[in-house]
Amino acid sequence: MDISLLIQKYRENDQEFLRTLSSEEKFFPILELYEMELQNFDPSKSYEHLIEVYPFLIIAKYKAFKHKEEAYKRFQSLRLLIRKLLLENKENEFLKKIMGKLDLLSIELANALDYKYDETKLDLLKHLIFHIRNLEVLENILIEKPHQINFLDETAFSLLSDVIYQYLHVLEKHILKNYDYLDELIYYDRVLQILFNHGKERLFLNEIQKLENIFQEFLENKNFLGEKEERYHYFINKWLVFLTEEKQLWLMDKPHNKSIETSLKELKYQYNLPKKFSVPVKQESKLCVLKHPEMGYSKGMPILYTVDGECAVELDDGFSCQKINDFYRVGIHIAHPLAYLSMDSLLLKEATKRCVTVYTDPPILMFPSCLSKNLFNLCQNHVRKVFSIYVDISSKSFDMIRYEVKAENAFIGKNDTYEHCSEVIETEKDDPAYVSTLNNLRELKPFFEKYLHIDKIYALLNRTSSNVSNTNIVGVSTAEKIVESLMVFANYLLAKIAYEHSFPFLYRNHEVTSTEISDIRRLRELLRSERKSDIYLSETKVLEQKFPKAYYSTECKGHFGLGLEYYSHNTSPLRRAIDNYNMYMFQECFFKKAKDSDLYRYELFLKEIASFLNHQNEVLNMFFEEQSLLLKK
Repeated sequence: MDISLLIQKYRENDQEFLRTLSSEEKFFPILELYEMELQNFDPSKSYEHLIEVYPFLIIAKYKAFKHKEEAYKRFQSLRLLIRKLLLENKENEFLKKIMGKLDLLSIELANALDYKYDETKLDLLKHLIFHIRNLEVLENILIEKPHQINFLDETAFSLLSDVIYQYLHVLEKHILKNYDYLDELIYYDRVLQILFNHGKERLFLNEIQKLENIFQEFLENKNFLGEKEERYHYFINKWLVFLTEEKQLWLMDKPHNKSIETSLKELKYQYNLPKKFSVPVKQESKLCVLKHPEMGYSKGMPILYTVDGECAVELDDGFSCQKINDFYRVGIHIAHPLAYLSMDSLLLKEATKRCVTVYTDPPILMFPSCLSKNLFNLCQNHVRKVFSIYVDISSKSFDMIRYEVKAENAFIGKNDTYEHCSEVIETEKDDPAYVSTLNNLRELKPFFEKYLHIDKIYALLNRTSSNVSNTNIVGVSTAEKIVESLMVFANYLLAKIAYEHSFPFLYRNHEVTSTEISDIRRLRELLRSERKSDIYLSETKVLEQKFPKAYYSTECKGHFGLGLEYYSHNTSPLRRAIDNYNMYMFQECFFKKAKDSDLYRYELFLKEIASFLNHQNEVLNMFFEEQSLLLKK
């Protein structure tokens, strides 16, 4: 088989070719292509064409092989070859990329096998836990193929003890590094929970005693103070409680306790979510309120409207829209905490540490309620300091004529809900000024459609209620579409301005290569057409594993999911800390024209902020996922 012909037909989307390719007969020749090319590996050459061939392995793998054992062994042989090359070429990007892809595919293939493993059982689980780190696959292997799982080797009990030692090692790093490594700690905590809940074999008394001794030894040999001691004890005692209960069940000859329950209160503690604001932070918030008494309406102030979910408590963005002669003037107005605070305030530092408002019950606010629900909040019939973006749009061509960005005071004419706003758009029954504003925005649909091109798979994975900060719009009503278009456009325009004026800024990037998206789309079609191929997860979960996540960076890489060349987060400063830093960059670099020496300092500062917030967002997403599962029980 000629590899160039293979790639050409794949690029041409030759359906007949793909149908014949997706079979057992084609799987082995593709493996041979990889082996032949890699036998004489040259690090100076490009091997990107082998990445392009990878989707064929996915398609072929999902077919019902007659010779699964042979396929798995051949696959392992290829992986060993690549691993050997990686040892000799540790920094080679191609080898690292293809190894990650083949690792996951290898595990999926192994789970599809019908025969019973011998020596490979434990190795498979260890590789999955310590290297692949895919909890969904681990859980489903334990559920779907329990007869293939073996926790023991010749030393007995090595898997659980290995996981426990790694858990305790990461716990120590978490405490010593001021609560960094929380994501790793939670990962191994989840692995232990999955293994203990598996229930294939009950832990024997001697095994329970071994595990108790491991935990107890770590507890006695470490000496931390204050809150650090408390958290250290919590993460060890959590499993000592479970093991002690198991031992008592044995002694009383009662059934095995298979379920490890976690309360929502315990979950919040585990993820180190803040409870109350400290006394100094409360003092500073009270001082902020006293320094900024209520402002009255002045003639000429813009009048804006907010539309949000019915349960929203922090209203941080609004809009205005007038038709003036042959153009529309659209205003997107954002709450402006930095108009009240300095960058070195305790309030901003606390908000950054919290990262986002976490919508639990009750919500964990980013700013104290006297600020986020009052002084900073865009409350109806009040005047507030806002960060405004004005855009003039031609009523004929629907092109942007000009834009203006400024800080100002504005009057909030109405706080509305998506449901009522959609009703007003349909019936045109409400305050005439509000109705006129909504009608103008609805007429601007052709303008916003030029900018917003949401990828279908991105929408599938992101337009869900699983949004810890409640900043994503998930509905499809007319009102929600209007608000989403306005806010996405504001985030796009501010990112574009920052990029064109070359000042430090935090962009929201979503990078997906053409190979990755082709791979993902074909996989989605395959999952839809052959439900049996969905071995472990729902379609959404499979795609989530493969679809790259968005992240913050001082470099602008574009946002694939939204189809935008520039994108950032600016429109939710009461619910996302990062939005305040981007407003600060506009304040210092766009309005005040910062010096070159300051620009360099800001760039380094923003890189640190991006790194911290990317990490914190990952931890919060893990929390929200666990919280959702807990609330469903």
